Amino acid sequence: MRENDLLPNVVYSSTLQRTRKMAELALKEAGTSLPVYALDIFDEIDYGPDENRPEDEVVGRVGKEALKAWNEKAIVPEGWLVDPDEIINNWQRFAHQITKTNDTLTDQVMDIEETTLVVTSNGIARFAPYITGDYEEFLQKFSIKLKTGALGILRFSNSKWIVEDWNIVPVLD
Repeated sequence: MRENDLLPNVVYSSTLQRTRKMAELALKEAGTSLPVYALDIFDEIDYGPDENRPEDEVVGRVGKEALKAWNEKAIVPEGWLVDPDEIINNWQRFAHQITKTNDTLTDQVMDIEETTLVVTSNGIARFAPYITGDYEEFLQKFSIKLKTGALGILRFSNSKWIVEDWNIVPVLD
């Protein structure tokens, strides 16, 4: 993060211990220290009957096409306890909140110079690009699935969000 001028000014994670620890580890490796704010909107999705099951069992229950639709277009397989609209709305509210100024008289949205780090699960992260307003364009450029430990970079500029890069795997020394 330091080498790419991505040191965060604020850090959020899910309420799960592993995401909070990952955020703390990322900050330590970047040579900085900030509080990590845990928000339940970034908690993992509930895979219902497929929770903690091996992939072959999941494929056996939902089928290869259903998993392909999940991995390519974020279409939730039958039986999973996931509300994509709620996740999308959570990302949109979060994005709006972090771009608002402190000027409550104008409620103006402006370009931000801050870097916000969010540590969450792949299931939740795949919906973040909806804040751009053009998810289909995102899907034409990127695969939605983030590898473990990978980053997605979304930037707010000229009053809109863009996905600058996605699925960046950090190189460890």
